Amino acid sequence: MSRIVLISGGFRGQGGSVTRPALAPLDGTVLEIRDIPRAAVAGMLAAGELTLGDGTGPDTAALLSERVRLLARLTEIDATLAARGHDPHDRGTDP
Repeated sequence: MSRIVLISGGFRGQGGSVTRPALAPLDGTVLEIRDIPRAAVAGMLAAGELTLGDGTGPDTAALLSERVRLLARLTEIDATLAARGHDPHDRGTDP
């Protein structure tokens, strides 16, 4: 089981150097990180850079953010299908 799960958002494609890579999360990025001692993130919690969930899964804000992203992607897919002469609402499997 993975200890880090990307719930929503993402990271910029590159940053830092080969020896000192930098992770730069996009705005609204939500990660679920499991089994980490609270003391390891105490500074980030105090600075408001991190919030703790209750262990029941992604919070409402993360779900809403992902929903917006998915609906936008569906709109893009529908437009591409329509441009290719396909009914985007046709659930058939024919190419």
